[in-house]
Amino acid sequence: MSVDMNSQGSDSNEEDYDPNCEEEEEEEEDPGDIEDYYVGVASDVEQQGADAFDPEEYQFTCLTYKESEGALHEHMTSLASVLKAVDAHCHRLHPPYGTDFCWMCLGDWKTHGSEYYECSRYKENPDIVNQSQQAQAREALKKYLFYFERWENHNKSLQLEAQTYQRIHEKIQERVMNNLGTWIDWQYLQNAAKLLAKCRYTLQYTYPYAYYMESGPRKKLFEYQQAQLEAEIENLSWKVERADSYDRGDLENQMHIAEQRRRTLLKDFHDT
Repeated sequence: MSVDMNSQGSDSNEEDYDPNCEEEEEEEEDPGDIEDYYVGVASDVEQQGADAFDPEEYQFTCLTYKESEGALHEHMTSLASVLKAVDAHCHRLHPPYGTDFCWMCLGDWKTHGSEYYECSRYKENPDIVNQSQQAQAREALKKYLFYFERWENHNKSLQLEAQTYQRIHEKIQERVMNNLGTWIDWQYLQNAAKLLAKCRYTLQYTYPYAYYMESGPRKKLFEYQQAQLEAEIENLSWKVERADSYDRGDLENQMHIAEQRRRTLLKDFHDT
């Protein structure tokens, strides 16, 4: 089974950031590929979950949850109000409590080191092979959920950015109708939104790809390039959302950077 990180499901393969740039060959994605991936892995995880089931631990977990349900709800409500104040592109959160943490993994920012997207890398347990079958099953489930969560996060971002694309389209129409320029004058905004979707779609499918990769130097290189692409995509998303605050040159420069990151990753890892 191969996962195609190269194509985008809608019409996002249209105009690139540079109309004079030679278009790379892109394959049509078979929707069955990713469906087979999730069906197959979910089946494996279900079996592993059954193997890992511990009735006593389950009973303890349920009792603990029931006892703390009210406090948990209050805590999550408070946390949600904080997160709403954070811009979508911002990976680092500065809460009023004096501790910086990452909104994606909720971990201490200091543990991220110099790499902003450290939490996008799954940290394998090197000693898992020496542990019990239940522990191995839990680890397998944890790994699957880690990658699925990140895949789903980008899926949700694509849905939100599709709404942004529509708003940009309507704004361009309004400006043209009010004689504030021609369609060609403002089309770069639409091209930026298209490229954002194209890049994020590629990034989204790097997570199933990474799930199957064996640990080693090659995976570390892949994760490094994945993190670089993710950082530039979020920068582009920030500028697309606030296009009126940036001049055309700034936006097109960010488009170029994001697309180059995407092509570099595909060149080194697609169909290899």
